This record gives sequence, C-alpha cells and structure tokens, in this order.
Amino acid sequence: MSHTQNCRIGIVADVQYADRPPKHWYTDKQKTTFDPSRTRNYRQSFEKFKSYAEVSKNRIELDAFIQLGDLVDSSSRFTGDDDEKEIFKFPQKTLDSLDEIIEVVNSFNAKIKINCIGNHDVRTFEELNWFGKQEGWASMHDFIKAKYLPNEDLQADCFAYERQVTDQVTVVNIDTFDLSVYGRPTDGKQFEKATKILNENNPNQNKASTKGMDEPFEKRFVQWTGGVSDEQLKWLDETLTRLDTENKHVVIVTHCPILPKTISVNNDRWLEVCLTWNYDKVLAILENHKCVQVCLTGHNHAGGRAKSETGINFLGIKGLIENSEEGCYGVLKFFDDYMFLEGVGACNSSVYYYRRECGVCKRIFTPTEAKDLNCYNCHRLMFLD
Repeated sequence: MSHTQNCRIGIVADVQYADRPPKHWYTDKQKTTFDPSRTRNYRQSFEKFKSYAEVSKNRIELDAFIQLGDLVDSSSRFTGDDDEKEIFKFPQKTLDSLDEIIEVVNSFNAKIKINCIGNHDVRTFEELNWFGKQEGWASMHDFIKAKYLPNEDLQADCFAYERQVTDQVTVVNIDTFDLSVYGRPTDGKQFEKATKILNENNPNQNKASTKGMDEPFEKRFVQWTGGVSDEQLKWLDETLTRLDTENKHVVIVTHCPILPKTISVNNDRWLEVCLTWNYDKVLAILENHKCVQVCLTGHNHAGGRAKSETGINFLGIKGLIENSEEGCYGVLKFFDDYMFLEGVGACNSSVYYYRRECGVCKRIFTPTEAKDLNCYNCHRLMFLD
C-alpha cells in the first residue's frame, strides 16, 4: 500500500453565520427546555471557522478547500432578535456578513477555494430578484456568481461546475437547488417546475410542513430542499463520461444528500427532509461512472456515511453550526490506493478505498484491500468453477 500523498482537500459544512444571538432547539411548547446539541450558535460557528483558516496558515498548503453550502444563515436578513424583517429593504448588515465570511474562505491556505450553494445562501439573497437592481445586481444568480463563484465556469443555467484540483483529482459540483422555489425568479421555468414538484408530492398548503407524509423518504418534498434539472443531469453524465476516459479521481460535492442511506443511518425520519428531490436520477448517473470516488454533502447537519451499490463513498459532513464548540473539520487525503479523511472534532476519521473497474467482468467495484484486482463477483465465480 502506497503512503504517498497526491492531494489534500479541506472540508467544512453548514457554517451558517449570522451576527445574531444563538437559536435554541426547544423540546417543549413552553420553551423552557432546549437541546444543547441542536443549538445554533451563529457567532461561535463563525469564530471556529476563522480558527480553522488561521490554523491552515501554519500547515502544508491544501490543494483545495471546500465549504459545502449554507455559508450564511437566512436569519441574517432579520434586524431584530425576534426575526422581524424590514420590508423591502435589504439590510446592509447581511451583505457585510457575507463579505466577512467570504474573506475567511479566501484566507484558507489552499491553492483553490470551492464553494457549494445551499438553501440558506439562496434564501438569504433571493430578494435580489425583486429589487436587486437598486443594489447594482441584475439578479440573485449574478450576485451569487460574483460573490461565491467568481472563478467557476457555470453550466446548465445553474450553479453546476467542474474544477480540476490536481492532475489526478477533479471536483464536480452538482447544484441541488437548480429546481427550487428559493432564489429562482417566480416567472422562470425552474421555479415553475419546482412548484409543480412540490404540489404533486406535498399535500400540505404550507410546503414547509410534512404532515401526513409518512411513506419512506416522502418527507424530502419540502420547500427548503431542491432538485436537479434534466439539463444539468445531461451535463453531469457527459462530464463524467469524459473524466472516465481521463482516468480521474472525481470528488462530487453538493449541498443536499443524494444517497438515502446517509439519512437513514441516523434513525431519525425527520432528517429525510434533507434528501435531494430526484436523488434517484442523480445516483443512477454517478453509479455508472468509474471515475466517481466520493461524494461530499452537507444540509443534513447530523451527517451520515454510507456506500452505494457500486462502492461510491457518500460522506455527509456534520454541520459546524451545531458543533461550533467541539468543532467539525476534515482533510481528505488522496494516496495511490485509498483516501483518508482526517477528522477534527465531530468529524470522524476513516479510510476509503478507490473504486475500480474489474479487469475480467468490467463491473465497477470497491476492493476490500488495496491489492484486490478483480471484484467479488469474479472471485465467487472462480471459486464455483
């Protein structure tokens, strides 16, 4: 087994910064008792995030740093502690908070900084679609592009893009808010399609409610999660086909989880609200491409890790916002035969072997040891013979 490092990528999810007091998760209607493990300490999360950037300056330069979405919290739009919003006035404080935390992202000791876009990001700035021209922006899309993704070649009329990190490693970002009722102009095709999906799958008038939605993973059809358009799916398949031929190790990054098992592993059905609406279509494409080695997601703050049928490692990274005291940070290290996620705080460390295409039956598989050359299916058939 080779121990030569080929690439190092730093990872954080769901910082959700807002210059506001902590938000408690109350366990009773009287709001007398709250669960500390679910407390969202916005300012402390920001300070912990800054500390990771500072520590990185004294370490070997990362090849890339990735934040997996929800860099800011949508409550930053509110002017008071009771979520009272100023009507038709976009608070300058919100823009200042974003500039502060983008500066921290850019200060990481990393060659490349990669941003995913989460529901809080688009929710916070969606009003730019209404009156953004007063602030100098044609649309929220242009604003997000300029602030979060200035160096990315965006595809499929959304925030999807590909970024080469090293000669061997490429990051492909999937926009799971491509189809969304957040951030899209209300007269646009993506908003129209998202509204149709919610109306067909969520029986409640309030689409933030999951009342009566008890079938497995039915709860995912809520307004703060989203889906992937056919146009983006086509781009994804074509991109991965090319990366297959180039023998790249591909890291898929996106905000919303794609593999249901990363949700169900927590034994909490409420977390199903985090799953991408059309996860099955996305998953089918990823499974079909040998270049895909790992998928990093946020949104589900409890995290959750699992392996797909063809051996893709899906790593749900816990949210920093609920782990701001202990911390939650990881560095994914690439070696010749395997990946190692070195975790800090609530992020656990683990080894993951690369997927391979079997030299005999051409099935895509993940070896149980680095020396395995052919898949279990072939070994089994050989044994039977």
